[in-house]
Amino acid sequence: METASDRYIGAGFARPTMWAHYAGNHTGYCIVFDKQQLIRRFMEESPEQFGSSLRGISAEAIRLLGPEAAVRQHFAMINRVWFQKHRDWQPEAEYRFVYHGHTPRDAILVEISDCVVGLILGVDFRESHLVIARGFNDAFGLDGCVAQCMWIGPYWGMQDLHELGGQWRYAPSRRGFAHSGINVTEQSPRSN
Repeated sequence: METASDRYIGAGFARPTMWAHYAGNHTGYCIVFDKQQLIRRFMEESPEQFGSSLRGISAEAIRLLGPEAAVRQHFAMINRVWFQKHRDWQPEAEYRFVYHGHTPRDAILVEISDCVVGLILGVDFRESHLVIARGFNDAFGLDGCVAQCMWIGPYWGMQDLHELGGQWRYAPSRRGFAHSGINVTEQSPRSN
């Protein structure tokens, strides 16, 4: 049986050090994007600027330097500018989109709202802040694809949310490791 830990291995939100460094030490959240849709969206917005950085080596460089030297020069420039990290940060799952504009102040806006597919809450995300997560869910039409992450030893899992009395709450039990999806379930209030 596939577990949540197996399914999401390597994802940024399934790495505790990413939470410690970027999400308020596990008190924040991680927005989950559809990577292929995000790439398509950037390419649609400005194919000439993004396309040139993704295509790579120019034919002119190959003619002048020869194929081998042109490849070495290209990757040396790219690595020096965009893709070097300190060894301490190497395990991070990170992607960058590089935009080549005409001046240093050039910028483009890329509509990415249709690329958002989920929201993962940190293990210490306050229950009192779930109203914010619910607003994000509604704004992006996530249909409840929101869950809290958790760790048991080296294994990552999720805790579901449920709706009780019109408010979101953390589910009473954590069932993250045999989890088949991240969805909010509706639960009726119990009378004592």
